[in-house]
Parts: sequence; C-alpha cells; structure tokens
Amino acid sequence: MISDINCNVNFAAKGVDMNEPILPVSMPRGYGGVGIIWNTNINHLIRPLDDGSEKIQCIELENSVRRILVVSVYLPSNGSKNHQIEYQECIDELHEICQKYISTHHIIIGGDINEDLNAGKPTNQRKEYLKKFINEIELKFDNIGNTFINSKGCECSEIDYFLHNITPDILEEGKVNPQMPNQRLRPLSNQYEYKLEA
Repeated sequence: MISDINCNVNFAAKGVDMNEPILPVSMPRGYGGVGIIWNTNINHLIRPLDDGSEKIQCIELENSVRRILVVSVYLPSNGSKNHQIEYQECIDELHEICQKYISTHHIIIGGDINEDLNAGKPTNQRKEYLKKFINEIELKFDNIGNTFINSKGCECSEIDYFLHNITPDILEEGKVNPQMPNQRLRPLSNQYEYKLEA
C-alpha cells in the first residue's frame, strides 16, 4: 500500500474492482481507480467521504475560510460500446455531488476527464455534456498543454484537468495553493501535483 512506501502519507482510494476483484491482466482499459493522497500532518483536517462510485473519490478538507470538497475522478474513455452513456452517468453523478456541497464548500475536481477542452479541438456529445456541467456548476479550469500522448506517439491531447470554483481572493490568501509544472508531460496520465495548504 501507499503507506508502506511513505509512512508520512495517508490516502482515500477506490478501484473499479473494489466490490468484485479483477486480475490486473483482465482489467479493461479505462477502468482503473482513483485516489487522493495527503501528508499525515493534515490528517486532522481531512475526512474521506462516501460520495461517488468507484470512479469518484471525495474528501472534505477543513479550511479556516470555507471547507473544500476535493474530488478525484476517472471519467470513462471512449473505448467501450456504451461510452456515451457511461460518460454522462459519471457527469450526472459529479453534478449531484456538487449540488450537495456547493453551498457550503469550495470544490476542486481533479483527474482524467478523457475529453480535450481546448477551444480549437473538435466537439462531440461527451465534450458538450461536460461543458454544460462545468457551466452549470460555474467551474473554472486552465488549459496548460498536452497531458496525454497515445501509445504510437502520434496523437496528443489535454485530458487531465483541475476544475474548481476557488475564487482569486482565496488563492491570494494562501489558503489553497495550486502548483502545476510548466513542462510537457510524459505519456502518462495524472502527472500534475496539486498541493493544498491549510
């Protein structure tokens, strides 16, 4: 487990096979797990939440200004036959979670969104459904460059994001401090570190 590698961290995680174990060699593409890792010195500020299916992990972070809902998400890729339905179901689940917490929490959703939100990229039903959710919850995000390169190395896209409703005044107070590297990523997903300071 993670704590075996570093005793100074704690985590909350879910896997797609948490209810019915699947051998790693049998795991279908796009059906991994999600997790949130934090330093043990802030254990007293964090409460793992039960909200979300196996593709969504939530924690609550106590903050002197306003509590923060932190969500790790792994949205379905477009590789399955039912990808459109699966994607919309996950977005609906995120929408429900956000509606539950939006009046009492700031919200940060991070992870593999499996859609490129760059303005110049072609649109599709999945992207439009995601954009509708982002607009309804009034979330913000930054386009920072490619975060995924396919296995052949010939197609790049930006599919990993942090969606949030953190206001600039909170960032300026140093209560939440997102730190993202300005370098191109290796062909792996979820390469950005998001650092929360309480």
